[in-house]
Amino acid sequence: MLPLLVLAVLSCAAGESPAHSPGDLADASLEDLMNMEVSSPARKEQKLSQTASAVYVITQEDIRRSGLTSIPELLRMVPGLAVARISANSWSVTSRGFAGRFADKMLVLIDGRSIFNHLNSGVYWEQNMVPLDDIERIEVIRGPGAVLWGTNAVNGVINIITKPARETQGLTITSGSGNEEPGFGSLRYGGAAGGKVFYRASLDYFQDGPFTTSGGQPAHDHWDSAQGGGRLDWQASERDTLRVEADLYHGGAQQTIYPDYPAIGLGSAVPDAIRLSGGYASARWQHQFSERSDVAMQLSFTGEGRTEGFGELDTRTTELDFQHHIALSPRHDWIWGLNLQNDDDATKPGRALPAPSATVQFVPASTSQTLASLFAQDQIALVPARLILTLGAQLEHTGYSGSNLQANGRLLWSATPRQGFWTAVSRAARAPALVDRSAMIEFQPTLNPAVVGILRGNPNFQPETEHSYEAGYRNQPARWVTFDLAAFFSRYRDLRTIDAGVPYLAAGPPPVLIEPMEFGNGAVGHTYGAEVSTNWDLARRWRVTGNYSFFHCGLDAAHLAADSTPLDAVGSSPAHQVQLRSQWDLGRRVELDAGFYYVSALTGLAIPGYLRSDARLGWRLTRTAEISLAGQNLLNGRHREFAGLDYVQGTWPGRAAEVKVTWAF
Repeated sequence: MLPLLVLAVLSCAAGESPAHSPGDLADASLEDLMNMEVSSPARKEQKLSQTASAVYVITQEDIRRSGLTSIPELLRMVPGLAVARISANSWSVTSRGFAGRFADKMLVLIDGRSIFNHLNSGVYWEQNMVPLDDIERIEVIRGPGAVLWGTNAVNGVINIITKPARETQGLTITSGSGNEEPGFGSLRYGGAAGGKVFYRASLDYFQDGPFTTSGGQPAHDHWDSAQGGGRLDWQASERDTLRVEADLYHGGAQQTIYPDYPAIGLGSAVPDAIRLSGGYASARWQHQFSERSDVAMQLSFTGEGRTEGFGELDTRTTELDFQHHIALSPRHDWIWGLNLQNDDDATKPGRALPAPSATVQFVPASTSQTLASLFAQDQIALVPARLILTLGAQLEHTGYSGSNLQANGRLLWSATPRQGFWTAVSRAARAPALVDRSAMIEFQPTLNPAVVGILRGNPNFQPETEHSYEAGYRNQPARWVTFDLAAFFSRYRDLRTIDAGVPYLAAGPPPVLIEPMEFGNGAVGHTYGAEVSTNWDLARRWRVTGNYSFFHCGLDAAHLAADSTPLDAVGSSPAHQVQLRSQWDLGRRVELDAGFYYVSALTGLAIPGYLRSDARLGWRLTRTAEISLAGQNLLNGRHREFAGLDYVQGTWPGRAAEVKVTWAF
């Protein structure tokens, strides 16, 4: 807890004037950042300082000056978020525990459209890359957001918000290369028609990897992808706006898998190839009845195709989202809405793999499921502009898990215009994934081929539930410093387990011993921790950001049956994370940026702690041209960040450097 205490003491001492007056480094003062408009916590625009949630915003300037090229890497900036790279094309991204490639309690949105994969309850990050230059900001809620965003928003919400087409006019060309990313580039053009219609179209391509194996040899994890898409914004009238977006992608990746999954270790890992393709289209209409009332409706369609060693997946998701915001009186600000989502999935078992190998299939092979939800939330001004109470609830219904209620209560006290306290109590749930209910995995649990393990999905699998208690404090004690603290305690019930059955002998020929297993809800656990972030304008052209987070997770052994094994590994998220980032303008055209990240050991996965160091040197050649040199892992070099908890063998990222050139016309 020492870093937390140090940051708190430094922030409390900020009442004294710095040696240099505060500047305008990123075209926004710290006061502007505190009063930045965010939309994810309440599904409406409100100031960041007036939210009763643990919220962090990655701005476009943060993105540009990071020197990074993917969204998961950018998310390392967020205090309390545990980001680990498993291989060149896979990540673990989670908030407040339950890490893994398919972190199943973290909802991810792009412009309000969910990219949560219902096969494994997680995100295939390699299938959902957004051109970083098109992102306006990334809003991250740490803690439950289920009342407004629905199932799976248990421990957090990541909302990637793209720029309006009006802000991407003209032609922009980006190109670059590096030792771990041999080539990447993008072409974007934006235009307008009649002053009310703005549009853009873009093409993007990149290659990434390979990393290295534990022995220092090139790993089998290279990947590449090409995508194209566009956006149109139409101001149809003074009260109506329409936004239309579409995107298509196609790519491939390499990975090394354990064919004997889930009995990893009996056979040797083998190389495998992935084929990726898909796309989406969405339309959002907004109508302003008055300054006190507005509605929004969004319709989206997403299709994904994925083929790899264990099988093929073809999924189609159609989603309709409606919301109505109305200020009923000066003291009551309501928002309510409904969501309908239909998922159609078709699966096929994979091609033959070297023995011993598992057979993965879903029964039935094709499914169609519908989720319906209704939510309402009232923001009550107990003392106008000073004391705000928020009460909300969401009722969801699915054909496979019935009805489920999620609710929260939040209280915000704005002691002064620059200082606020908040607290929250929430109930959230994770809906069963397709693998929880329908999977059937036949594998060889021992070297004896006469023993066969069968792991089945459970059609009666129940939603995992969380009861969370949070509190936070924000302060800007001086114009040049901000301080943000959040603490939490959460209890979880019905966590996923593998429940062993009674072995039995199956008649041959030849006879085999069957070891039956089934997914269950046999685990109970808890988490607690604290997250703190602070920003300092140390000089007119120098800004420093410091973050620290502490986290603890435990499972209640008294509630765990003797034949049940929990699937959420304790110690898969770091207990301590420390971050220090610096943005320094050396002159009118030269920028020097650096970041230092300490991540403590993942004790449950035998991953040592490590120190990561990044740097970027940017030079604005002209008003419309920029060249930058960036590096990652500069001090520590090759190291492991995560262990493969599923069938994919982890690899070792190392030192990386790249050059990027951007032209705008």
